[in-house]
Amino acid sequence: KVGFAFKIALILGFIVLVFATIYSIVKNLTKEKPEGTPGQICVKAAKLLLTFLFVPACMIALIWIGNEFVKAIYKATSGGSNSLGSYLFTTIGSLDGLKNADKFLDGTFSYTNVESVWANIDLWDFNHFLVWLLGGIIIYNIIISLMQFIDRIISLIILYIVSPFSVASSILDDGAHFKLWRDQVMVKFFTCYGMILALNIFVMLTNIVINPNVVFFENDV
Repeated sequence: KVGFAFKIALILGFIVLVFATIYSIVKNLTKEKPEGTPGQICVKAAKLLLTFLFVPACMIALIWIGNEFVKAIYKATSGGSNSLGSYLFTTIGSLDGLKNADKFLDGTFSYTNVESVWANIDLWDFNHFLVWLLGGIIIYNIIISLMQFIDRIISLIILYIVSPFSVASSILDDGAHFKLWRDQVMVKFFTCYGMILALNIFVMLTNIVINPNVVFFENDV
């Protein structure tokens, strides 16, 4: 549906570009000191036609790069776990003598299976309070991040669809509106992936901070 909407916008943007080119040529001819010849204006319009195709290709490439970057960050910060739940369970459980933690991380054992958990740790000694506390904080941050992420994704989709109009207007305002469009896209794009990156770093630091072997001050009172 987004692709179809973009194709319609692309056709309308082409029509706008044609009329804007004609208007720019007529306006330039009526000036006492023309800023350029009709041929130069037509060449500029032809370059904008190529920009129509460059914009979606560039956005697709940025999304692919961003996805690969986030995957790499997740692998670096997740400690080898296949889910956030298993990571949190093994992080807390390791403080209370959890056995076979690596199997819970890679999914061989399920932390949702009570029998498997009892076989590897005494649940009476398990720090349930810390799990609920950290779990609540993480879930809260996930909800806030997802809401903001969805908001920015919708904004990116809208900016993607209206991009032909921003490109077409460049022939009239020397690209001022297109530059504004480009800045908005970059801000939305980096904030989207920035939130995911921040959440992964938060989870990684949680594992470091709660480690009892970590000493924050030399004189521990």
